[in-house]
Amino acid sequence: FSYNVNKFMNKTKIVFFFISFFCFLIIEGCKKDEVVPKTKQELLVGKWKISSYIIKNDPGNVTKQEINVLTYSDLQDLAICLKDDILTVKSTAGDTYVDIGSNSCGLTSGTDTWTISSDGKNITSVYLDDITSVTFEKPTSPIMLVDITETVLTLSRIGTISNPNNPKALYVLTNNIQFKKE
Repeated sequence: FSYNVNKFMNKTKIVFFFISFFCFLIIEGCKKDEVVPKTKQELLVGKWKISSYIIKNDPGNVTKQEINVLTYSDLQDLAICLKDDILTVKSTAGDTYVDIGSNSCGLTSGTDTWTISSDGKNITSVYLDDITSVTFEKPTSPIMLVDITETVLTLSRIGTISNPNNPKALYVLTNNIQFKKE
């Protein structure tokens, strides 16, 4: 009788072990995988098109108005030049192709490279340098990476432009450019 009890206990232990093991696997398998957020470099990969280009005067200037390039008549040529540009970021290593579209305005389609600063606050690119400084006589800041999500990229840059009526007077402008992912 004791042999049968020991045999029964051993079988019970084995069955209990396997049931416990399978329960553990089921519980572990049901846990949600931890979502690792994408880096700024990973978020940049894709096709981007300018959705908004806003120039703001520094609050210290006499004229305090916000100008949306895509609708402002004096800057319509700039709007025409940029509205059909597509920036295709091919990889996190900085490989980029810029399609200037049918309204080139002196810019040419071609390859470009970009880098993001180690602190993630600034971005460099020949194309972005060209389009963020077009309204300035002198850029006074790097291209600032304001925000990036899966669908929106926002850049900003500060520069100066002289007053045509008073060449010694400089206006400080901030260009805010927003791209939407295609």
